[in-house]
Order: sequence, then structure tokens, then C-alpha cells
Amino acid sequence: MRYKELIESKACGDCFQIAGRNLIDEKVPGIKLVHALVHGGGALEGRRFPHAWNEFDDIVLDNSNGNQVIMRKEHYYDKGRINPEESGAYAKYDKDAALKLMLKTKHWGPWGLDETLEE
Repeated sequence: MRYKELIESKACGDCFQIAGRNLIDEKVPGIKLVHALVHGGGALEGRRFPHAWNEFDDIVLDNSNGNQVIMRKEHYYDKGRINPEESGAYAKYDKDAALKLMLKTKHWGPWGLDETLEE
């Protein structure tokens, strides 16, 4: 399923907006924004989709859809089969870079993920 279809079906939730707002609010100094293609588990098993979260050092903060996930990066990446080295499937932004993209694109993201990798 393409990102546009996920948005139209509201299946992707609020992850991009929540993670973007967390970066803007910067309640945790030095927090980063991450956009990536993740592999779903549970009800989403077998699907790959764009997702967003925040990181500070080796801790992941995922507050999307009302969740309060705080997890070691290594475990989070393992669960979502996230590979930061996979071209087109991962991007990390500091506050300045993310703000520039928000202003340029007029949306929360994702920016630069390769939708063909979702299949």
C-alpha cells in the first residue's frame, strides 16, 4: 500500500505530526526526528509502511496514536526490522533540517523515502 493510500485511509495514524511536534517543542534537548520504512508486526504483519518517531542518544520515543513507547534503539529497530543503511528507507533529521523541510513542503513528512521499497 502506498503512503498516499495510507493517508487517505487514515491507516497511518498521526506519527509524522506527533514526532514533528516533539522535535519543534524540544522538551528533550538534542532530540532527533526519524522517518523510515518499517515492517509491521501483529495486525500489520507482512506490511511495510512509513513511520516516524524521535530519538535521543540510543533511546526511541514513539508517542504516535496515543502511545508512550520509550525503548532502547537497538530493540526498536530489531522489532521493526529497520535498517539505517538501506538507501531510501531511512532518514534522520536534526531540528534545523526538519524545520526547513516542513516549511518547504508544507507537511510533516515523510521526505525522501522511496515508496517502491514498501512492496
